[in-house]
Amino acid sequence: MRVNTLRCFRKWLIATTACTIVGILLMVCPSAMAQTTQCTFTTLPDRIEAIHSGGAYTISFTGSGSTCNWSAYSHDDWITISSAAKGAGNGSISITVKPNTGTTARQGRVEFVRKYIWVSQPPQPPCTYTLDKTSQTHGPGSEQGSVKVTASDNDCRWGVGTAHSWIQTTQGPKTGSRTINYTLLSNPSPSNRTGTMTIAGQTFTITQQPCTYTFNPSSLNVSHQSNTRSVQITTSQPSCHWSVDLSVPWIDITSEKSGTGNGTITLRISQNNSTAERSFRINIRNAHLNIQQQGHVSAQEPPPPPPKPVSCTYKLSKISQIAGPGSSTGSFSVNSGNECTWTATSGTGWISIASGESGKGNGTVKFAVQPNMGLAARMGNISVEGQTFTVNQRGRSTGGPGKPQ
Repeated sequence: MRVNTLRCFRKWLIATTACTIVGILLMVCPSAMAQTTQCTFTTLPDRIEAIHSGGAYTISFTGSGSTCNWSAYSHDDWITISSAAKGAGNGSISITVKPNTGTTARQGRVEFVRKYIWVSQPPQPPCTYTLDKTSQTHGPGSEQGSVKVTASDNDCRWGVGTAHSWIQTTQGPKTGSRTINYTLLSNPSPSNRTGTMTIAGQTFTITQQPCTYTFNPSSLNVSHQSNTRSVQITTSQPSCHWSVDLSVPWIDITSEKSGTGNGTITLRISQNNSTAERSFRINIRNAHLNIQQQGHVSAQEPPPPPPKPVSCTYKLSKISQIAGPGSSTGSFSVNSGNECTWTATSGTGWISIASGESGKGNGTVKFAVQPNMGLAARMGNISVEGQTFTVNQRGRSTGGPGKPQ
């Protein structure tokens, strides 16, 4: 009987204690229990499509009540909560998505009040590159140039390199779109030289023209007696080097035999004891100096009457011509006295004399113009005994007269 009484007491005590706890919770925490059953949230957007380079995004939300509590956290290390991660009522949260440097798309999630907001991000697309030009032609002197690189994305990485010491540029890795500048050293060779730069995996070709030279006068006609004459040398660039070599014993150079830029050489021509005329030609690249010395006249023979002085004047049929950017030809006439000799000399590497390099009296000079691979117009000239014929060649996208080259 006593055992049964104890058992009934225990059951009564447990039931009474449970009822008391429930009553206390209902009295102390009515708002918490009500929020559990009543608070709801609406988010905008429900899904985020991030770009491959990442960035900042905002998620706005509206709660069913101003006392409704909320919290948010990221399930992925490439998504971070950059604003407050908990609060109450309406508001917004900011997230930051890191760039996707992988080769596949990825998906992550942000949990907000037991709800997932999914974040999708594609991989970086394959990079492509475009050069604004693939080649450039420069004069013989030290010049600067540039080429613009357009990348498909600012995160695209590429490089610049060259194996030519006369092409100087900042080599190494680059990012995104930018302009590459370069500097050329002077061309000391007698012909065009070509070099390349590798830019973003593409080849950029540079052609540099050689120096050009002019003798003034371009010919000497002296008596059989010893003579001393001075001849001027004009170069297309101050950095152009020249050297004069002689292979005949009757002409000697009493001045400097080499130099850089414009200069003067002095020739000493020995007496010609032979009755036959003799001649020699001095060459510096494209320039020619013709020297002719008369033969010695025997004392038994009466000397020929002195020639009447000839006053030579020269006139060109036209003084200029406009050429398109492509290769072209042209001509002009030289008008002079029957006994007047003349020589036509090009002062520019991209203009060559096709025929009529020299003549006597009236004649015709024909010339050829090389293509202008640059964008800017350029100007060159042909000299005929103090007369100048000008060629203005248009660039690839511009026209009109240009600066001398």
